[in-house]
Amino acid sequence: MVQAPAPVSGPPALAPLGAPPIPPDNPQSAEKIELGKLLFFDPRVGGDASTGCSTCHEPDQGWAWAEDFSRGYPGTVHWRNSQSIINSAYFPRQFWAGSASSNESQAKAAAKGGVAGNGEDDIMEARLALIPEYRQRFKDVFGTEWPLIDDAWHAISAFERTMNTLGDYEVPVDTYLKGDHSALDEQQLRGMALFNGKAGCIDCHNGELSTDLDYHNIGVPPNRRWEEDGLAQITFRFEQYAKGQSEEGYRTAKSDWGFYYRSKNKWDRGKFRTAPLRYVSYTAPYMH
Repeated sequence: MVQAPAPVSGPPALAPLGAPPIPPDNPQSAEKIELGKLLFFDPRVGGDASTGCSTCHEPDQGWAWAEDFSRGYPGTVHWRNSQSIINSAYFPRQFWAGSASSNESQAKAAAKGGVAGNGEDDIMEARLALIPEYRQRFKDVFGTEWPLIDDAWHAISAFERTMNTLGDYEVPVDTYLKGDHSALDEQQLRGMALFNGKAGCIDCHNGELSTDLDYHNIGVPPNRRWEEDGLAQITFRFEQYAKGQSEEGYRTAKSDWGFYYRSKNKWDRGKFRTAPLRYVSYTAPYMH
């Protein structure tokens, strides 16, 4: 049997995942996880009660969305590819450019983003408060008389932290890394040898998360829909404005500048976080 050698030196070797980190201000409980699952699939946690978390993170599409751009709020087009929620709990920052610092802030930003959920806090809270089951569940989990939207983000995040490749979604490479060398076939082992060696994939896709968590510009060409689709062009310009782009950048940018919107350093234009590779066979198309 072909053995897949680990890198001798340089980047960290691929490694099996440990337990996902749980923030001290949002401990897990079975009741909270169940509430979070209900909210994840409920489009009432959004603007017009048609767009929820699962709208862009479909279970049968790798918990992502199988098109170049994620599904947008009705009447809009999103501007980036939807990332899978699988293993999102392990990442210190969320979104392609790391603009959210936790699962909780990611859930909030997505549900309220203009081209995503487009929700308003008071409207979403009012909808939840009209449902007796939600009132009881929020009271049981959080001790509040009425549902609070910030608690909804905590519950959704608790559910997302169960969505990882440790259990039902374990992938063969993790089984292999845990010591079961029968988990990969000969072709897969040859691929791993290339990955760790000649192909150089390990340079960026390494460690437990199969990513260096850094931001790189690898020359991905701009999506042509920004030039050909009127709604996509509107979204693109809206995002330039919303992210504090300069007037010059607003008028001249023809591609997503990624990490630049956070750093405002010219050398960060076009940089995005190295994508993790677990579960990747289910989440095409690829890149941002």
